[in-house]
Amino acid sequence: MIRILRFCFLSFWISFTLVAFSCEDELDPPVLEQDGSASGGGVDCTRLTYNGPTNDAQVESQCRLAQVYKCQGNDNGVAICCKNIKDMGGTCPYC
Repeated sequence: MIRILRFCFLSFWISFTLVAFSCEDELDPPVLEQDGSASGGGVDCTRLTYNGPTNDAQVESQCRLAQVYKCQGNDNGVAICCKNIKDMGGTCPYC
């Protein structure tokens, strides 16, 4: 059981890392304040409730990132993440 959990965690982490850094050259990362929070327009973007897909780790990570960019008002970031999601055959309510 422990091996299965380790494998699942490792698989998720690798998928998240690959997808998260696939946008790196195209897009600036979310802006972090000095206290470590990601905020935009006076809204605390670190305490968002996620209501997107959870069945595909790559789509989920891009959708979560789109949610943060949307919270920050970064339309370019949302567009790039949503394109990635579409290319993977997924959907996201933040697109």
